[in-house]
Amino acid sequence: MVKGRNYVRGNFSAKALDRCHKTTIPRYTSIHADWHHFIILFTPLIKTKNMKKIIFVNLILTASIIACNNNKTDNTAATTTDSSTTVKDSTPAPADTAAANNANKDVDFVMAAADGGMTEVKLSQLAKTNGSAAAVKSLADMMIADHTKANNELKSIAGKNNISVPETLSADKQKAYDDMATKKGADFDKAYMDKMEKDHTDAIELFQREANSGMNPDLKTFATNTLPTLNHHMDMVNTTKKGMK
Repeated sequence: MVKGRNYVRGNFSAKALDRCHKTTIPRYTSIHADWHHFIILFTPLIKTKNMKKIIFVNLILTASIIACNNNKTDNTAATTTDSSTTVKDSTPAPADTAAANNANKDVDFVMAAADGGMTEVKLSQLAKTNGSAAAVKSLADMMIADHTKANNELKSIAGKNNISVPETLSADKQKAYDDMATKKGADFDKAYMDKMEKDHTDAIELFQREANSGMNPDLKTFATNTLPTLNHHMDMVNTTKKGMK
């Protein structure tokens, strides 16, 4: 046995071999390992064939670890790239967003037209009982007939296009109706005529906008065909109001 070294019968002692595996070899598992220095460091320790085999096996294992680390890094980068691409592809195209906005405008038209049409019918039915002037009641008859027809046509078109139509008045329209219901006689006649003028001004603007820029062909046709009736109503409202002065 050589003095000062941990050799046992030409081989490493258990203590030396354990220190070799636990401390020296892990230092060289980094991808920055200097293989040349590694070999120089262990060359004095290689005294037997068995020790040579141990060193060789450790070298192979270290190379495998480095290769695995490199593959892991590449796979992580590829996964990140694929994820970024997926997120980018899921972004809605401008054309799709515009189409969705236009479709929403058609739905808004249906909601507003149905709400307004029901209001005209209910207010005109109220005029038959709370009004006093014959001209007002005559105008109310025309409103009931024309708006009931238009409401039914709108409901049919909306159903064909899978658009739900409200069955009751909105909160604002219901409040206006409740306020009108408290009036009678001449007071009701005046309030009713003012309301018909305002409501038809708004309705003509709503239907004209749909006829010009609506995307649904059925609703565009409905709006276009209903506009002459609304304009006629406005003319009759103005004529009736003049006759009441």
